[in-house]
Amino acid sequence: YTYKKKYIGRFPLFELDADMPDDLYANLDPKSKEYLGNKFMLLTGLTKKAWGENEDAIIGLGMLPASKGKKAEDFFTRFPSGGTGEEPYYKYKNESSHLIEETKEGKREYKIENLSIMEQDTPWVEGADGWGIGETFTISTKNRSFYKYILLMNGYISASNPKLYDENGRIKKIMVEGVTSGKKKEFTVKDTPHPQTVDISFLPEQEDVKITILDVYKGTKYEDTAIHFMILW
Repeated sequence: YTYKKKYIGRFPLFELDADMPDDLYANLDPKSKEYLGNKFMLLTGLTKKAWGENEDAIIGLGMLPASKGKKAEDFFTRFPSGGTGEEPYYKYKNESSHLIEETKEGKREYKIENLSIMEQDTPWVEGADGWGIGETFTISTKNRSFYKYILLMNGYISASNPKLYDENGRIKKIMVEGVTSGKKKEFTVKDTPHPQTVDISFLPEQEDVKITILDVYKGTKYEDTAIHFMILW
């Protein structure tokens, strides 16, 4: 896959294809959409340095006019944090496995907590034999807001090494189950690194959500399945 490169002034960006549902912003102050818009960018290179960031990240491109002389931070805001400071609260538990990789720098763990990190090269990767079918984890909510969506980015995302997306497995079908209600539903996930949503409004109440991998898009090199990002929204 490739990112579409574009510029805001002298700042190079990589545009992600993301047309998100309007009510994805339901848990935020309405003004947040003015900041976030419906487009997402990979912050990297000169933009990263100009903004004073130490690491690459996924950000939202706000619906603000690009005026000359403005600083980069006038146009960008992190996603999923809202432009007015709101932030969802969640944690992960009951992870069935994760990959531990031996590298020259030592052990590298692709833990379930990586699902809340939008920086590149930080996926959760299952650690079971085979493609990870049947592996599970739970997203636990910390507040009383009613989440209507799963917001996710599939696969292993790396702008510096894009082939890792195809070389590793990606989730294809998942079971979403309310831990309290027991209600469950099967979903097909798109084979794309771009942000996508899964509508979980079938759940009758605010509750922890269990995810089970039912099928995968197989990688061309590694028999591992990765998810770059997944939160409730």
